[in-house]
Amino acid sequence: MFKKVSNTIGISVIIIIFTILIYIGYNFLKSQMEENHIKDSKIFFYEISNQTNMLLRNLWYQYDNMKLELIDIHKEVEKYLLSHSYEGSLYEIYEEINRDYAPEKPYDIYITDSNFTIVNSTFKPDVGFNISFSKKSFDRHKRDGVIEPCFPLFEKASKSFKSYTDSYLPKESGKRILQVSFSYPKTTKKLKELADILNHDKSIASFRVYLFLDSGFINDIILNDYTSYKPTLKEILARIKEGREIDKKISGKKLVIEHRSIGDKEYKMMYLKVYSSISVNTYMIYSVMFDESSYLKRQKELDIVMMIMTFIGLIAIIVIYRIWNREKLLEAQDKFVKSAMHEIGTPLNVIILNNELREEVYGKDIYTTEIDTALKVLKNSYDDISYLVRKENINYHIELIDIAYILNQRVEYFKSIAKANRRELKCFINSSCKSMISLVELIRVIDNNLSNAIKYSNRDTTITVLFQDNIMSFHSIGDTIEDNKRVFDKYVRENRVLGGYGLGLNIVKSIANKYNIEISLDSSLERGTTFSYRFKCHTNDIS
Repeated sequence: MFKKVSNTIGISVIIIIFTILIYIGYNFLKSQMEENHIKDSKIFFYEISNQTNMLLRNLWYQYDNMKLELIDIHKEVEKYLLSHSYEGSLYEIYEEINRDYAPEKPYDIYITDSNFTIVNSTFKPDVGFNISFSKKSFDRHKRDGVIEPCFPLFEKASKSFKSYTDSYLPKESGKRILQVSFSYPKTTKKLKELADILNHDKSIASFRVYLFLDSGFINDIILNDYTSYKPTLKEILARIKEGREIDKKISGKKLVIEHRSIGDKEYKMMYLKVYSSISVNTYMIYSVMFDESSYLKRQKELDIVMMIMTFIGLIAIIVIYRIWNREKLLEAQDKFVKSAMHEIGTPLNVIILNNELREEVYGKDIYTTEIDTALKVLKNSYDDISYLVRKENINYHIELIDIAYILNQRVEYFKSIAKANRRELKCFINSSCKSMISLVELIRVIDNNLSNAIKYSNRDTTITVLFQDNIMSFHSIGDTIEDNKRVFDKYVRENRVLGGYGLGLNIVKSIANKYNIEISLDSSLERGTTFSYRFKCHTNDIS
């Protein structure tokens, strides 16, 4: 009882240790996956941010070189409009200001009505567009009496960067605005390259750059969406508001990472704030939204794999424990058998000797016959155990043996046992086969087959032993053998009611393997059970 409890505690401890190791391993793998995921996101984010920053630096350099010219062009357009209608064609002045830039023609002209809606322009997609969101800048420029080009803004309709100048037209026209813009065509290709890189990575849901200018105006660049469209005034105001909220959120920090749920999807937001080294109080906030679906899917796959591994591991521990426990039991059984053999040997020989002496003095009677039969059965079991104990340490002498002669001797020996068990034992020999084999091991093969045939056959039946050519067979009528292979395993007994150790056929199999004796077994309810052994015959000149 104590041993059983001890084994239960042992397997429980192993399972607990295994579970703890699996838990530690799972958390380590999960943390490594998360750490690598964040690291990869940061690397990608910084790479794209650096490329975008280089683009903006280059743009700033172009802007610095072009702003004086843009101011002059604006004044030239103003002068032209003093003598022309605001609603008339702008083609003449448009061609004039672009004379040095054919065929790109980067300059465009915009004239609004008093509600700041563009009503006349050389860039037709902007007609009808309301620019009242820049009214503060217009008023400031008017108050200061300056024409000041703005830093290049990302224009979504043309998918290019443009710098704008502005001024109020003469009072009699009402509060109408004149704008002149200059586009930077050299940046278009780089923008497309960045968009292609971002669109190639399916985990990027959105990538924006918010430009916070000296004037207080906020412009956003949506890099991963390269479709051209004209945003409404409501959209522009909403983006300006969003930019201010993000700026407030990361105030005092350089990099901020947060998670956000939108519908049934999870996203990771990363914000990076970078100040301009060219213009004071001008800075950029890079905003990227990562779709976490793929990463969360990998996490779920890890969870499933770890669950399967845990289940398989626990099953394996239980199976290994049961196999180990079985091996321990078999080992204990082996020790018991060896110990029993040593204890039985001397008394058995004393009993046999005294029974033989009694027969010589008083002659045979029913009692000595019964004792003799029982001693033969016991002696056969003892010889099996003795063989198992000694076979690893003794090299049995191999000689050329007349199998028929030995078989006949052993059948005669077992006839009294068969008779006592109400079986009849018949032997038919038609072979002169001789084989190189140990006498001890040949007897073990024959005796175990005879013993099993007597033990497992039905009462009042005949056991037939046949030796023809080089095949020795043992036929009996009894229960069918269900597992033809496992019946030769150690300690296996199909009929546990009749007792026995389950050693005999295992001994037979080990000897057959040693001498390349072919074994066949046929067992059915109609035909009975037949064990057959094909020996290798040798001539007398083989040493």
